[in-house]
Amino acid sequence: MTLQPMALEQVAGAGPRALPGVRFETAPAVRSGVLPRLDVTGFVGYAEAGPLDTPVLVQDVVRFREIFGGDVVLADGTDGDDRVTGLLGPTVQAFFDNGGHSCWVVRVGIGASTTGFVVPGLVEAGPPEDPTRLRPATLQARSPGAFCDDHAVVACVRRRPLAALPGSLAVGGWVDGGLAVPGSASVEPGELLEVVLETGRTLWVPVRTVLADAAGRRLLGWRAADETWLDPVRDATATGPFPGRVVGPGRDEAIVVESYAADADGTVRLVVRLTPDRAPTTGDAVVVSDVVASPMVVTIGSAAVGEPGVGTSSVVGGWPAWRMIPTTAARAGAVDLDRAAVVELGLATRQGDALTATVEGLALDSDHQRWFGRLPSDEEHFGRAYRILATGSPVGAPGAAGTDGPLDGLAAHPRFGLAGTGTPGGRYLPLGLGTAYGVSAPGPAVPGPGDVHARNGVASRDPSAFVDPDLAELGAESLVVEARRRFFVEGEPLRGVHALLPLEEVAVVAAPDAGQGEWLLSSPEASPVVLGPDLAHAVAADHLDWVDPFADLDPDAPADEFVLERSPVPDFTGGVAATTLGGDLWHTPVVRGDCGAAFFRIRALRRGVTSPWSNTVQVAEERGPFEACEAELLVAPTPTLAGATLSWTAGAGAPYELQTSPHPLFARDVSSAPTTIAHATLSRPATGVTYARVRSTSPLGTWSVTVALAALPVGRWVVAAPGPFDPDRGVSDAAVTVHRALSVLAAARRDLTVLLSFPRWYGGEAVELHLGRIAEGDTVAGTADLMDRLHAHHPWVLTTTPSGPRPLPLDGAVAGRLARGSLERGPWIAAAGQPLTGVLGVVTERSDADPLRLRAAQINAPVLTKRGVVLTGVDTLSDDGLVRPVTVRRLLILVQRLALREGRELVFEPNGPDLRRLLQTRFESALGLMFRLGAFAGTTPAQAYRVLCDEGLNPPRVSDAGRVVVELQLAPSHPLEFIVVRLVQAGDDGFRLADVTALTGAA
Repeated sequence: MTLQPMALEQVAGAGPRALPGVRFETAPAVRSGVLPRLDVTGFVGYAEAGPLDTPVLVQDVVRFREIFGGDVVLADGTDGDDRVTGLLGPTVQAFFDNGGHSCWVVRVGIGASTTGFVVPGLVEAGPPEDPTRLRPATLQARSPGAFCDDHAVVACVRRRPLAALPGSLAVGGWVDGGLAVPGSASVEPGELLEVVLETGRTLWVPVRTVLADAAGRRLLGWRAADETWLDPVRDATATGPFPGRVVGPGRDEAIVVESYAADADGTVRLVVRLTPDRAPTTGDAVVVSDVVASPMVVTIGSAAVGEPGVGTSSVVGGWPAWRMIPTTAARAGAVDLDRAAVVELGLATRQGDALTATVEGLALDSDHQRWFGRLPSDEEHFGRAYRILATGSPVGAPGAAGTDGPLDGLAAHPRFGLAGTGTPGGRYLPLGLGTAYGVSAPGPAVPGPGDVHARNGVASRDPSAFVDPDLAELGAESLVVEARRRFFVEGEPLRGVHALLPLEEVAVVAAPDAGQGEWLLSSPEASPVVLGPDLAHAVAADHLDWVDPFADLDPDAPADEFVLERSPVPDFTGGVAATTLGGDLWHTPVVRGDCGAAFFRIRALRRGVTSPWSNTVQVAEERGPFEACEAELLVAPTPTLAGATLSWTAGAGAPYELQTSPHPLFARDVSSAPTTIAHATLSRPATGVTYARVRSTSPLGTWSVTVALAALPVGRWVVAAPGPFDPDRGVSDAAVTVHRALSVLAAARRDLTVLLSFPRWYGGEAVELHLGRIAEGDTVAGTADLMDRLHAHHPWVLTTTPSGPRPLPLDGAVAGRLARGSLERGPWIAAAGQPLTGVLGVVTERSDADPLRLRAAQINAPVLTKRGVVLTGVDTLSDDGLVRPVTVRRLLILVQRLALREGRELVFEPNGPDLRRLLQTRFESALGLMFRLGAFAGTTPAQAYRVLCDEGLNPPRVSDAGRVVVELQLAPSHPLEFIVVRLVQAGDDGFRLADVTALTGAA
């Protein structure tokens, strides 16, 4: 046994001073009676939701999923069903399964965008000089990502009636307005007041002042410029055209309103001179300037549809309709009060038909603390808690007024999915909101730019997502100085793994997604679309000719057969005779009837796949000289598709019927639209094909050939898995970059360890090359110091997850075991030797990834035993055998944190014998507790540790300089290699040796 000295030094009155492994700083602290914690882990990786680069404290899996959502999809894998997802979620699950209690989670990504939402029925009031210049109210998802693309927002109003006193409404002239209410009324400045007159006219205005008078009443005051006066529009119709304006997200343009009709309940039907794709839609507001002096405003609650018979017009609907009355005119009229109320906003998120979360009691004016625009994003909500815990005070965040935002508690549990985006200083009006969710139309998600991968921040395997770009190139000593300056002095955020640096309680760090394979977007390939055959009547030969559409796509894969139909009516609704023809035929004689005309169409089939119908061909029947039947010749339109624009020749002339369907034979989901113009814009499908055909309807003509509009081809995200190991491409550059940053972070902090996992395909040679590249390049910290705190494990293991077994690195399971040992006894307890919870087996993909080779490289390999999967080592990558076991390293970290805690409490104590005795007593007490729990070798305290703080270490020249030196001599306990000998009785010969296994266990 050898006692290893550790020198501790305090400098009184000289401020913080950097010392090897120990730093005393002046910071208020409350002495606790327990040892410092070493069970808290920091995890960094990819997720589909949650704040980016902002650590979040998580204490159970349910909370993790509530904040960070599901496992983000990174690639489609080798086939469509083998998706590759992020490792952060299952790693955190494994951490808690194996005994972990608390962890900090950092989501990373690059270029993620945030989904927006329009709140239908809610608008921002226009300025006093133009009250009609409304703007729709918007919200955004609580964090970047595509996780809420299938959500919608719905809103409602809640009215809190006020017992307004008769004759107390004051809105005369240009003076500010006022209303007297009983003293018991609960009204705050910034709340929206609704005043309804006996005529039905409504006033919405935010309260600015609340005063008490001598009579015990409460006097509500407001500014005249903030008033919005409205008259309801009921049972009214008008035909224009009228000038109008539509405002929506990124839209403010003039339109023409052909007509409108308002029902008794205020529901309005507007006909606008715009095609459906450009017409107002859900959440937009439309202002109509008709023959009445005051403009009419309505919020749109449904998507536009085409107006029958008018190809350039659309019908939109909304509820209710109001006329905006100028303030001067409203104040000049009768102001007999009917009722008054405070109006509050309720918001809810909806997925399908189910409400997923609600938040009530929100204010509609930005001057109020509960204004809905203050709903916090994840970055705001969790960023405040992170900075407060990291600094010990909210002063660390410039401009922060307290520990929580005004709506943090309201939207925290459960976490509300939306955040505010409103404009400070704005006033919002519930023009189209009812008193229950669902009365107003839901506002669908408006995704940000890019595909799902880009919006989730995982469009590329970029290691810079895991590191702060301003800190990535710094060495161990300069890293801490620069990071502290940026975070604590400048108030700037830190990114990636470096965001964990200010959190002193974090003792273990892991980045499981650093070991993911590379993924990329494959080149898009358009799927071929089979069109209908071209059918023609060869008059001279009197037979029908057609072209095989399957052979057009692939000459080696022609049609198997054709189906030819004949009917006496152009729409084939009666008298249909079908004939099946062989695939090697491309013409057939015309079969005529007795009188009139015959209509023919044909389709091709191959292996159960059908083409659309061809164009319809009309053939006149032969008749005798005295037959009186006549057949009108019907000409089908000839369509042309350019992009998504469909145009056609006149055929028999307007009007036309345009049909679309996702089925080539129009067997389902058929949409018919009458039109008078010979062109239309088709909606391109997100997936699959939209088929379209057109015909004249007066008289009823024949269908054109079917055209097809396919979804835009998209590439697949695939994993670029390496083949047989090649040193030049088998080592992941991204993983090396992240692991080197983690090693520098650990060397800089000196009081944490890093769990290192490698890409799944690594074998022993790749691991050795990978570690060699980590050790390169640091010019400040020595190579040995750089590797000292790295605790590596390989290969991956098969782990149970809610979605089924999946391969996973050991980061979560090992971190959970370390946390459990630290909580139950202390950080000197090894994670090896005990079966890992939720681990089913070992995933070995390379023949050279055997445990013996990995063990020689100080990699802790899992092995499958009859008790389950266990670890067979506790090594770090240190070259120093005395501190190589992670248990010894964590013990020294515990002593270091203990010294920091004691030093902070005693830094301003008088420097003398009393201080030295107090220091010796405190350290001996803490080390004695650790000795009793098994942290040290030796059978007596004297053999296990010594605390020296005498005059020999602190002569007058040291004391006079304001210093106190404490020397701790420790004898750490080392993990014991347990030799398991299994004996088996073999008949009368007694026992025979069956197996010998070496297991590393707890000290």
